[in-house]
Amino acid sequence: MKDVFRDIVGMDGVKGAMLLSFDGAILFEDYRESSAASLGPSDRERLLAALDGVRETDAVYRNGRIYIRRSDIGFLLVNMSAATSVAMLRLNCDILLPTLKPTAEPKGMKRFFRK
Repeated sequence: MKDVFRDIVGMDGVKGAMLLSFDGAILFEDYRESSAASLGPSDRERLLAALDGVRETDAVYRNGRIYIRRSDIGFLLVNMSAATSVAMLRLNCDILLPTLKPTAEPKGMKRFFRK
C-alpha cells in the first residue's frame, strides 16, 4: 500500500499521511519524521465523531496544517507544513482515492478461481 501513497508522502512539505477506517482502525500510516506521534484509540474515536458527514476539510494550526479527505474505505489524513501546495495535494488525492475501494468477498464458485 505504500506504493499507492508515495506521491502524497513524497510531496514537498508533507510530513506524513494516515488512512483511518470508519471504525477507527489505522489502515496505512507513513511519516517522514520519526517523532510524529500516532493517534491513540480514544483520539481516533473522537476524531471520527467530529468528522461525521465531512467530505473534505483543511485545518490550519500553529506549525502547519492537516488535510482530511473522505474515501470509500475511511478518512485520509495528511499532515503538512503551512507552505505546502493544497491544490497539488488535492490533485494527488483525486488520483489516489478512486483506487481505494472496499474489498468484497467473492460469492459462489468465483471464490475458488482466481485470475
